[in-house]
Amino acid sequence: KQFIEETSQEKAVHKAVIRLDKTALRYLGDQHYYNGFVSQTDKNEQVEMVFLTPSLSGLAHWFLLLGEAADVVAPEELKQLVLEKIEKIRDRLFKVC
Repeated sequence: KQFIEETSQEKAVHKAVIRLDKTALRYLGDQHYYNGFVSQTDKNEQVEMVFLTPSLSGLAHWFLLLGEAADVVAPEELKQLVLEKIEKIRDRLFKVC
């Protein structure tokens, strides 16, 4: 806890919260640690994960790897970044070559 407080004072970090279906936990490996993972709370069929990250854009990119197994709880800015990335992917999928 002390390390997290010191790190967040040294660098600009954003708190983000996502919920992940428990069935998808096995796919995480150590990836969530690279994105600023802080804690995890059991929420019935899901787990709620808290992150302190210097890059919401990077977290949004990683979040997309979780597919339909995850939800963004907060912040709203992360939801918007995920949506923008989804729209760019959609545009590329339907782009005529």
